[in-house]
Amino acid sequence: MGFIVIVLIIAIALGAVFWQRDEPRRAAALQSSLDEMAGFNPALSLFGADGGTGLALDPQARAVGLIRPNRTATRVEASRVLGADLYQDGRRIGSVVRSGAQSRIAALRQRQPDPIPPSPRGEITRFDDVRRVELRLWIDDDTAPAHDVRLLDREVRETDAAYREAVAAGEGWLKQLDEMLR
Repeated sequence: MGFIVIVLIIAIALGAVFWQRDEPRRAAALQSSLDEMAGFNPALSLFGADGGTGLALDPQARAVGLIRPNRTATRVEASRVLGADLYQDGRRIGSVVRSGAQSRIAALRQRQPDPIPPSPRGEITRFDDVRRVELRLWIDDDTAPAHDVRLLDREVRETDAAYREAVAAGEGWLKQLDEMLR
């Protein structure tokens, strides 16, 4: 039994090492997807912890680049961006809304469920554990109104640096989006 536990721990550690080593390659692939968009020069970009999602801002063109897994990046005019929410384990902890778009976002929030992290079955979790921090961009689009970027996608405590960095990044992006939405 002890041997199996040790093998599992080693396998998980190796998986984490390979995931970390592969991160620069994933970031380069996401950046090249952004670079392929004509007339889009991002001043700021954010790549999700999941390795497949992201956002980019081009304030000169007043546009946002949406990065989704296994797709080319999509350009969205800033006039179509309604707002953004920052979530911690499915609970909204920050929000920015374009003036006059409150009722539209309220309707979209009703249709689109909050991002809820997977819950552990049978585990006892501490009250200060956090599993996921996400930034959700709301777009004036009836078919795909939400674009989520996971800033944190693993269990940490609220006192951990990873959690504080993820929330700080999300709050920083809310400020940047607020500037663009004015």
